[in-house]
Amino acid sequence: MGYPNKAIKYIENLLQRTAIRTNDIEMYLLFDYLSNAYAANRHHDMALEVSLAVYQLRQYIDPKSITLNPISVDLTNIGRNYTNNKQYDLALEYYGKALKTIHIDDYQLIAQLHHSIGHICGKQQNYIVAMRHFQHALDMLDKGNAYDVLTISEIHKDIGYIYSFIKTYHLAVKHLEYSIALRKLMCSINDPENGRILFDIGTMYREMKQYNKTIDIYYQALNILEKCPFHDIFEVFCIVFTNIAHTYNRMKKSKMAVEYYRKAVEIQLSLIPMDKWRLV
Repeated sequence: MGYPNKAIKYIENLLQRTAIRTNDIEMYLLFDYLSNAYAANRHHDMALEVSLAVYQLRQYIDPKSITLNPISVDLTNIGRNYTNNKQYDLALEYYGKALKTIHIDDYQLIAQLHHSIGHICGKQQNYIVAMRHFQHALDMLDKGNAYDVLTISEIHKDIGYIYSFIKTYHLAVKHLEYSIALRKLMCSINDPENGRILFDIGTMYREMKQYNKTIDIYYQALNILEKCPFHDIFEVFCIVFTNIAHTYNRMKKSKMAVEYYRKAVEIQLSLIPMDKWRLV
């Protein structure tokens, strides 16, 4: 569900009126909506503040009320907002609390939590623990027969990146390719995320010194990315062109390397005001 800025303003106005009536259930619902709206619009600090207020409001409402989210959902939202604010230790704390309160048959949310914990562990370079959580997430989805294609794709993508960090590139490629195969079942083949993942696969092949394969994959990535609005992905274009140039350089194809270095520079200069130009 999307939350345009007008919707946020509307909810904020409702909250001002509701505050006068001090109806805790209405306050809870509106705060919950507002927290999700802030998160969807990347106002992460505000989303965190409001999600904490949502959790505090629970104590004033009958716990049997059908209005309340399961407590595990509110705790998960707080963990997500701490994650978005890069406060990873607090995020792990709330994800842990959510796991302790969740219903044992809620396989989808259990999988989501383990995936989120694994993602943070990966950022903290705790790769072995991250892998355990990713596998647990996959096991939960399988156990619950919850064939959530995009979630499974994301988990395999994250596993692929962990393998790339520990320089086990052939396994990184295996999981990233599987991630794309799943995404193609649900998304357009020209989805820009497919282009980004293909670019990363190409980089794995470059690290394995399979340069012809690298160039082929990079061109596949470009074929997708060039169909996207340029202003959304110009930085990606620069990186792809630069990496193609690096690869041609390693192949001792200087003419092609120069061509792609030039393309990368042209994009950069077209987007930088004249007074900001500088030699690197």
